[in-house]
This record gives sequence, structure tokens and C-alpha cells, in this order.
Amino acid sequence: MTRSLVIDVSAYQPQATYYSFWEKWKARGVRGAIIKLSESTYWRNQYGAGQIVAAKRVGLKVSGYHFSRFIGDGNRARLEANTAIVTANTMGLEHGSALVLDYE
Repeated sequence: MTRSLVIDVSAYQPQATYYSFWEKWKARGVRGAIIKLSESTYWRNQYGAGQIVAAKRVGLKVSGYHFSRFIGDGNRARLEANTAIVTANTMGLEHGSALVLDYE
């Protein structure tokens, strides 16, 4: 079985907007990036679009994730899902890419 290393970043890693950040990780065997794009309905990663561009530029497979706050509320979950989708599209996440829900 072949395994691929993937790292996740968020707004706490603004340096992930630089190609050199991703080139360093790619040289260490990382093949993919999961970028935090949104949280609840009120937060969007201000660096997300740049992080997507930089990771793609060095040839990594890019996906995104949404950090949830809906706590079992179906209506709130739908609002958050829509927020995540709109944010992913706005930030340039490629259609067909994985968009993961971080539900804790």
C-alpha cells in the first residue's frame, strides 16, 4: 500500500502563501495540502486563496476543510455547509476537490 503525506494549514500559517513553504514540505515527502477555509458562518481564512495557489503551484493535491460550530442543529448545519461551499468556490478550490468537515 502506498501512503501519501498530507499537511493541514490555516490562518495560523500565513507563510503557507509562499511557494518556498510548500516546496520545503514537498521535498520532505508531502503530496497534499488540506487548507482551513472557513469556520461556522462568520469566519473565512484571509490567507486561504493564496495558500491554495501556492500549494497547487508546487504540484500538491489541494483540498479544504470547514470547522463546524453547528452542534447537532440541522438548520445551522445547512447554513454552514453553504458557507463552506461558497467560500471554497470564492477562494478558488478546484471543483471536485475534497471539502472536509471538521466536526468536534
